[in-house]
Amino acid sequence: MTALDIEQQDALWHGGGEKLHGRVAFVTGGIRGIGAAICKSRGNQHATVAAGYGHNVDRANAFADEH
Repeated sequence: MTALDIEQQDALWHGGGEKLHGRVAFVTGGIRGIGAAICKSRGNQHATVAAGYGHNVDRANAFADEH
């Protein structure tokens, strides 16, 4: 674990919309269903999001274009 700086702690305690700014989220199965919803949520919190997928390259490209 790493220590949070004052700005990060403030965002966590006050529900700031940018509480994940500067963080990276990797979501497996991230282009469909619950995984896609998690990607959107993390993106809305200003995280950099990497969505993992299996074989559907066309769907992955469509998902990336949507966001």
